[in-house]
Amino acid sequence: MKKVVLVVMAVAASAMWGASFPVIKMGLEEVSPVLFGLLRYMIATPLFILFSLIFYKNGVFSVKKDISLFVALGLTGVTMPTVLQNYGMLHTTAYMSSILQSTGPLFTVILAAYFLGEKLTGYKIAGIVLAFLGTYLALDIRLSNPGSSLGNILVLLSAISYSSGGIIAKTCLNKGYKPVQILTISSIFGTLFLILIMPFSGDMTFSFSTYIWEIILFLAVFSTFFPYVLWYVAMEKTEISRLSFFVYLIPVFATLFSYFVLGEKITLLAVVSAFIIMAGVAIAQTHRNLNAM
Repeated sequence: MKKVVLVVMAVAASAMWGASFPVIKMGLEEVSPVLFGLLRYMIATPLFILFSLIFYKNGVFSVKKDISLFVALGLTGVTMPTVLQNYGMLHTTAYMSSILQSTGPLFTVILAAYFLGEKLTGYKIAGIVLAFLGTYLALDIRLSNPGSSLGNILVLLSAISYSSGGIIAKTCLNKGYKPVQILTISSIFGTLFLILIMPFSGDMTFSFSTYIWEIILFLAVFSTFFPYVLWYVAMEKTEISRLSFFVYLIPVFATLFSYFVLGEKITLLAVVSAFIIMAGVAIAQTHRNLNAM
Protein backbone atom coordinates (compact mmCIF):
# COMPACT_ATOMS: atom_id res chain seq x y z
CA MET A 1 0.00 0.00 0.00
CA LYS A 2 1.43 3.40 -1.00
CA LYS A 3 2.59 5.73 1.77
CA VAL A 4 0.35 8.54 0.56
CA VAL A 5 -2.70 6.28 0.96
CA LEU A 6 -1.67 5.40 4.52
CA VAL A 7 -1.20 9.09 5.34
CA VAL A 8 -4.65 9.93 3.94
CA MET A 9 -6.20 7.12 5.97
CA ALA A 10 -4.50 8.23 9.20
CA VAL A 11 -5.39 11.91 8.69
CA ALA A 12 -8.99 11.02 7.82
CA ALA A 13 -9.30 8.92 11.00
CA SER A 14 -7.85 11.75 13.11
CA ALA A 15 -10.24 14.27 11.53
CA MET A 16 -13.28 12.06 12.20
CA TRP A 17 -12.22 11.50 15.82
CA GLY A 18 -11.66 15.25 16.18
CA ALA A 19 -15.13 15.98 14.82
CA SER A 20 -16.67 13.69 17.43
CA PHE A 21 -15.98 16.06 20.34
CA PRO A 22 -18.27 18.97 19.33
CA VAL A 23 -20.88 16.47 18.07
CA ILE A 24 -20.88 14.66 21.43
CA LYS A 25 -21.26 18.01 23.16
CA MET A 26 -24.36 18.75 21.08
CA GLY A 27 -25.91 15.35 21.73
CA LEU A 28 -25.40 15.56 25.49
CA GLU A 29 -27.73 18.55 25.59
CA GLU A 30 -30.67 16.14 25.18
CA VAL A 31 -29.39 12.62 25.97
CA SER A 32 -27.92 11.33 29.24
CA PRO A 33 -24.22 10.30 29.15
CA VAL A 34 -24.70 6.54 29.63
CA LEU A 35 -27.60 6.20 27.19
CA PHE A 36 -25.76 8.34 24.65
CA GLY A 37 -22.74 6.03 24.77
CA LEU A 38 -24.89 2.91 24.68
CA LEU A 39 -26.84 3.97 21.58
CA ARG A 40 -23.60 4.89 19.82
CA TYR A 41 -22.07 1.45 20.39
CA MET A 42 -25.29 -0.44 19.74
CA ILE A 43 -24.99 0.81 16.17
CA ALA A 44 -21.21 0.66 15.81
CA THR A 45 -20.67 -2.82 17.30
CA PRO A 46 -22.79 -4.72 14.72
CA LEU A 47 -20.82 -2.91 12.02
CA PHE A 48 -17.56 -4.11 13.56
CA ILE A 49 -18.93 -7.66 13.75
CA LEU A 50 -20.01 -7.58 10.09
CA PHE A 51 -16.65 -6.19 8.99
CA SER A 52 -14.75 -8.81 11.00
CA LEU A 53 -16.83 -11.71 9.68
CA ILE A 54 -16.30 -10.58 6.09
CA PHE A 55 -12.53 -10.22 6.39
CA TYR A 56 -11.65 -12.71 9.13
CA LYS A 57 -14.37 -15.34 8.73
CA ASN A 58 -15.21 -17.39 11.83
CA GLY A 59 -11.75 -16.96 13.37
CA VAL A 60 -12.76 -13.59 14.77
CA PHE A 61 -14.55 -15.19 17.73
CA SER A 62 -11.83 -17.73 18.65
CA VAL A 63 -10.93 -16.09 21.95
CA LYS A 64 -12.19 -18.54 24.60
CA LYS A 65 -8.84 -19.06 26.34
CA ASP A 66 -8.31 -15.29 26.73
CA ILE A 67 -11.89 -14.28 27.42
CA SER A 68 -10.95 -12.51 30.67
CA LEU A 69 -8.58 -10.21 28.77
CA PHE A 70 -11.30 -9.17 26.35
CA VAL A 71 -13.80 -8.62 29.17
CA ALA A 72 -11.28 -6.32 30.88
CA LEU A 73 -10.59 -4.57 27.58
CA GLY A 74 -14.30 -3.99 26.98
CA LEU A 75 -14.59 -2.41 30.42
CA THR A 76 -11.44 -0.24 30.31
CA GLY A 77 -11.34 0.48 26.59
CA VAL A 78 -15.02 1.13 25.87
CA THR A 79 -17.40 1.37 28.83
CA MET A 80 -15.42 3.36 31.40
CA PRO A 81 -13.82 5.90 29.04
CA THR A 82 -17.09 6.47 27.20
CA VAL A 83 -19.07 7.12 30.38
CA LEU A 84 -16.34 9.23 32.03
CA GLN A 85 -15.84 11.34 28.91
CA ASN A 86 -19.55 11.91 28.38
CA TYR A 87 -20.11 12.96 32.00
CA GLY A 88 -17.02 15.14 31.85
CA MET A 89 -18.15 16.90 28.69
CA LEU A 90 -21.31 18.02 30.45
CA HIS A 91 -19.08 20.40 32.41
CA THR A 92 -16.23 21.33 30.09
CA THR A 93 -15.64 22.38 26.49
CA ALA A 94 -15.30 20.03 23.55
CA TYR A 95 -11.85 21.24 22.54
CA MET A 96 -10.48 20.98 26.09
CA SER A 97 -11.78 17.41 26.24
CA SER A 98 -9.78 16.56 23.12
CA ILE A 99 -6.65 18.17 24.57
CA LEU A 100 -6.92 16.15 27.77
CA GLN A 101 -7.63 12.96 25.82
CA SER A 102 -4.35 13.51 23.97
CA THR A 103 -2.51 12.70 27.22
CA GLY A 104 -3.46 9.04 26.76
CA PRO A 105 -0.11 7.97 25.23
CA LEU A 106 1.68 9.33 28.31
CA PHE A 107 -0.24 7.09 30.67
CA THR A 108 0.34 4.22 28.25
CA VAL A 109 4.10 4.79 28.54
CA ILE A 110 3.87 4.75 32.35
CA LEU A 111 1.63 1.68 32.50
CA ALA A 112 3.75 -0.15 29.92
CA ALA A 113 6.82 0.40 32.07
CA TYR A 114 5.08 -1.09 35.09
CA PHE A 115 3.06 -3.93 33.55
CA LEU A 116 5.03 -4.78 30.39
CA GLY A 117 8.53 -4.04 31.65
CA GLU A 118 9.24 -1.42 28.97
CA LYS A 119 12.21 0.77 29.87
CA LEU A 120 11.67 4.36 31.02
CA THR A 121 14.20 6.30 28.96
CA GLY A 122 15.29 9.91 29.44
CA TYR A 123 13.04 10.93 26.55
CA LYS A 124 10.05 9.28 28.20
CA ILE A 125 10.66 10.86 31.60
CA ALA A 126 11.22 14.33 30.12
CA GLY A 127 8.10 14.04 28.00
CA ILE A 128 5.99 12.83 30.92
CA VAL A 129 7.09 15.72 33.15
CA LEU A 130 6.47 18.30 30.41
CA ALA A 131 3.06 16.92 29.45
CA PHE A 132 1.91 16.73 33.06
CA LEU A 133 2.80 20.40 33.43
CA GLY A 134 0.55 21.14 30.46
CA THR A 135 -2.16 18.94 31.94
CA TYR A 136 -2.00 20.85 35.22
CA LEU A 137 -2.59 24.09 33.33
CA ALA A 138 -5.39 22.52 31.29
CA LEU A 139 -7.26 21.24 34.35
CA ASP A 140 -8.11 24.86 35.17
CA ILE A 141 -8.43 24.15 38.91
CA ARG A 142 -10.03 27.34 40.26
CA LEU A 143 -12.61 27.86 42.95
CA SER A 144 -14.47 30.23 40.60
CA ASN A 145 -14.95 27.46 38.06
CA PRO A 146 -15.51 24.17 39.92
CA GLY A 147 -17.78 22.70 37.24
CA SER A 148 -15.16 23.01 34.52
CA SER A 149 -12.51 21.52 36.81
CA LEU A 150 -14.74 18.51 37.56
CA GLY A 151 -15.40 17.98 33.87
CA ASN A 152 -11.71 18.19 33.01
CA ILE A 153 -10.81 15.69 35.73
CA LEU A 154 -13.42 13.20 34.49
CA VAL A 155 -12.12 13.49 30.93
CA LEU A 156 -8.58 12.98 32.21
CA LEU A 157 -9.74 9.82 34.01
CA SER A 158 -11.25 8.74 30.70
CA ALA A 159 -7.84 9.13 29.05
CA ILE A 160 -6.25 7.03 31.80
CA SER A 161 -8.88 4.34 31.26
CA TYR A 162 -8.20 4.32 27.51
CA SER A 163 -4.50 3.89 28.30
CA SER A 164 -5.24 0.94 30.57
CA GLY A 165 -7.23 -0.60 27.75
CA GLY A 166 -4.28 0.03 25.44
CA ILE A 167 -2.01 -2.08 27.64
CA ILE A 168 -4.52 -4.93 27.56
CA ALA A 169 -4.88 -4.54 23.78
CA LYS A 170 -1.08 -4.70 23.44
CA THR A 171 -1.12 -7.95 25.44
CA CYS A 172 -3.74 -9.33 23.05
CA LEU A 173 -1.63 -8.30 20.05
CA ASN A 174 1.36 -10.09 21.57
CA LYS A 175 -0.78 -13.22 21.79
CA GLY A 176 -1.36 -13.09 18.04
CA TYR A 177 -4.83 -11.59 17.78
CA LYS A 178 -5.57 -9.29 14.85
CA PRO A 179 -6.23 -5.57 15.59
CA VAL A 180 -9.76 -5.61 14.12
CA GLN A 181 -10.48 -8.84 15.99
CA ILE A 182 -9.48 -7.15 19.26
CA LEU A 183 -11.58 -4.09 18.45
CA THR A 184 -14.66 -6.17 17.63
CA ILE A 185 -14.63 -8.38 20.74
CA SER A 186 -13.86 -5.46 23.07
CA SER A 187 -16.75 -3.47 21.55
CA ILE A 188 -19.12 -6.38 22.19
CA PHE A 189 -18.18 -6.61 25.86
CA GLY A 190 -18.08 -2.83 26.22
CA THR A 191 -21.61 -2.58 24.87
CA LEU A 192 -22.80 -5.33 27.24
CA PHE A 193 -21.38 -3.43 30.22
CA LEU A 194 -23.14 -0.26 29.05
CA ILE A 195 -26.41 -2.22 28.90
CA LEU A 196 -25.83 -3.52 32.45
CA ILE A 197 -25.25 -0.06 33.96
CA MET A 198 -28.01 1.60 31.95
CA PRO A 199 -30.78 0.94 34.54
CA PHE A 200 -28.67 2.71 37.21
CA SER A 201 -28.21 5.88 35.14
CA GLY A 202 -31.76 7.09 35.80
CA ASP A 203 -32.68 7.64 32.16
CA MET A 204 -34.48 5.02 30.07
CA THR A 205 -36.02 7.43 27.54
CA PHE A 206 -35.47 6.42 23.92
CA SER A 207 -37.79 8.99 22.35
CA PHE A 208 -35.64 11.62 20.65
CA SER A 209 -35.91 14.02 17.78
CA THR A 210 -34.61 13.10 14.33
CA TYR A 211 -31.76 15.54 14.94
CA ILE A 212 -30.50 13.50 17.93
CA TRP A 213 -30.74 10.23 16.04
CA GLU A 214 -28.71 11.80 13.23
CA ILE A 215 -26.04 12.75 15.78
CA ILE A 216 -25.97 9.23 17.23
CA LEU A 217 -25.74 7.72 13.74
CA PHE A 218 -22.93 10.10 12.81
CA LEU A 219 -20.95 9.19 15.94
CA ALA A 220 -21.49 5.45 15.46
CA VAL A 221 -20.54 5.39 11.78
CA PHE A 222 -18.22 8.34 11.12
CA SER A 223 -16.60 8.78 14.55
CA THR A 224 -16.37 5.14 15.64
CA PHE A 225 -16.64 2.54 12.87
CA PHE A 226 -14.90 4.24 9.93
CA PRO A 227 -11.97 5.86 11.80
CA TYR A 228 -11.17 2.69 13.75
CA VAL A 229 -11.26 0.56 10.59
CA LEU A 230 -9.04 3.05 8.72
CA TRP A 231 -6.66 3.26 11.66
CA TYR A 232 -6.30 -0.49 12.16
CA VAL A 233 -5.92 -1.20 8.44
CA ALA A 234 -3.14 1.41 8.34
CA MET A 235 -1.65 -0.11 11.52
CA GLU A 236 -1.26 -3.46 9.78
CA LYS A 237 0.59 -1.79 6.88
CA THR A 238 3.05 0.47 8.74
CA GLU A 239 4.90 0.84 12.03
CA ILE A 240 2.81 1.91 15.01
CA SER A 241 5.56 4.38 15.96
CA ARG A 242 5.09 6.27 12.70
CA LEU A 243 1.31 6.11 12.89
CA SER A 244 1.16 7.42 16.47
CA PHE A 245 2.16 10.94 15.45
CA PHE A 246 -1.13 11.40 13.62
CA VAL A 247 -2.90 11.19 17.01
CA TYR A 248 -1.58 14.70 17.67
CA LEU A 249 -3.87 16.00 14.92
CA ILE A 250 -7.02 15.05 16.86
CA PRO A 251 -6.98 18.06 19.25
CA VAL A 252 -6.23 20.33 16.27
CA PHE A 253 -9.26 19.10 14.34
CA ALA A 254 -11.40 19.08 17.50
CA THR A 255 -10.49 22.69 18.28
CA LEU A 256 -11.28 23.83 14.73
CA PHE A 257 -14.61 21.98 14.64
CA SER A 258 -15.51 23.25 18.14
CA TYR A 259 -14.81 26.82 17.12
CA PHE A 260 -16.83 26.74 13.91
CA VAL A 261 -19.62 24.37 15.00
CA LEU A 262 -20.14 25.38 18.63
CA GLY A 263 -18.52 28.81 18.65
CA GLU A 264 -16.38 27.83 21.64
CA LYS A 265 -13.95 30.54 22.68
CA ILE A 266 -10.35 29.35 22.50
CA THR A 267 -8.41 30.80 25.45
CA LEU A 268 -4.69 31.55 25.50
CA LEU A 269 -4.27 29.18 28.45
CA ALA A 270 -5.83 26.37 26.42
CA VAL A 271 -3.50 27.01 23.48
CA VAL A 272 -0.43 27.06 25.73
CA SER A 273 -1.43 23.95 27.67
CA ALA A 274 -2.25 22.08 24.44
CA PHE A 275 1.15 22.94 22.98
CA ILE A 276 2.95 21.80 26.14
CA ILE A 277 0.97 18.55 26.35
CA MET A 278 1.51 17.60 22.71
CA ALA A 279 5.21 18.53 22.91
CA GLY A 280 5.54 16.30 25.97
CA VAL A 281 3.77 13.39 24.29
CA ALA A 282 5.95 13.80 21.18
CA ILE A 283 9.15 13.79 23.26
CA ALA A 284 8.00 10.77 25.28
CA GLN A 285 7.50 8.80 22.06
CA THR A 286 10.68 10.00 20.32
CA HIS A 287 12.51 6.81 21.29
CA ARG A 288 10.06 4.75 19.22
CA ASN A 289 10.66 6.74 16.08
CA LEU A 290 14.44 6.67 16.53
CA ASN A 291 14.24 2.88 16.72
CA ALA A 292 11.95 2.75 13.67
CA MET A 293 14.41 4.59 11.41
